[in-house]
Amino acid sequence: MGTSTHKVLPLAATHERAGALLTSIDGWQLPARYSDAQLEYSDGKYKAALLDRSQTGRVRITGNDALDLLNRLSTNKLDNLKPGECAQTILTSNKGRIIDLLLVSQMDDSITIVTSPDTATKVIDWIDFYTFGENIKVEDISQETALLSIVGPEPYASIDNVIPTLDPGQNIKTLVSGIEVEIFRTNLLGLSNISILSDASKVSGLWEYFINTGLRPMGEEASEMLRLEHGIPRYGRELGEAFNPLEAGLISCINFEKGCYTGQEVVLRLKTYNKIQKHLSGIVTKEGKPAIGARLEIDGKDVGHITSVARSPVLGENLALGYVKSGYCEPDQKLVIRTETESSQGRVVQLPL
Repeated sequence: MGTSTHKVLPLAATHERAGALLTSIDGWQLPARYSDAQLEYSDGKYKAALLDRSQTGRVRITGNDALDLLNRLSTNKLDNLKPGECAQTILTSNKGRIIDLLLVSQMDDSITIVTSPDTATKVIDWIDFYTFGENIKVEDISQETALLSIVGPEPYASIDNVIPTLDPGQNIKTLVSGIEVEIFRTNLLGLSNISILSDASKVSGLWEYFINTGLRPMGEEASEMLRLEHGIPRYGRELGEAFNPLEAGLISCINFEKGCYTGQEVVLRLKTYNKIQKHLSGIVTKEGKPAIGARLEIDGKDVGHITSVARSPVLGENLALGYVKSGYCEPDQKLVIRTETESSQGRVVQLPL
């Protein structure tokens, strides 16, 4: 009998007891859906839904030079973050390529960083490489913590105001059902998200508390529908060293007025001289479900490829994300989606929907 090599969430047993259909994504065993993915999607789009995001990485940094160092390594302006504030920023290579998209949360005595799944070590190594005598301490706390998210426009109505109301870009340390948590709110590309970080040993009680307040859980199928409709890139699909932040549509995570950071010259030159060669775009097709990696063609010319696919309830059609060459990514541009064995017709659609 073979042994599964899938990584599991701290709440794996809880998800199974809730009847979740499990799926394998990027080496993780994750809940695909709990009941009806369409209902879960509707909660996340119109009300609020509870999502387990503990496959992400978590890093804690302490020391007087921590914020200044992160500011010098990443695209957004961080050196003016005060306790109670957070921001999304991007680590870029010296070629302006994406190392990772980060959430940086400034607390009173430390900084919490949320990374993409399985990139915490990469992020820590990148920070260590550029640390030259700064007073900082960097810890990977991914194993000892867990991360839940409440996704949707009405999170506070759904949880009876147990969490103080936060604006996007704010954080707080507080107690929820007697459990100490860090909470931060983001709003990447219009998708409201309240993230709740807790000790891994306490997250089961936290999950049950939120479920008992009336929140319903959301699996990966519904989460992907929302992610694609908002054009939010995912590490390993639309994020990574094959792409730069401007191609990925992450201009809101870049401050063009701040001082130097690794990769700044390349990113600034791309913007100043409009040298962005491709753009992350939405592609709609009525004919079947496009395969990830499928080529995008116009008049037989290769103009891009598919990176993610999900069903869009808004469109009633399959929606893909893909990188499309500049000049071919205007809304309603028709193109051919081609694999080695078949082809279908598609068109570019503007995101977010």
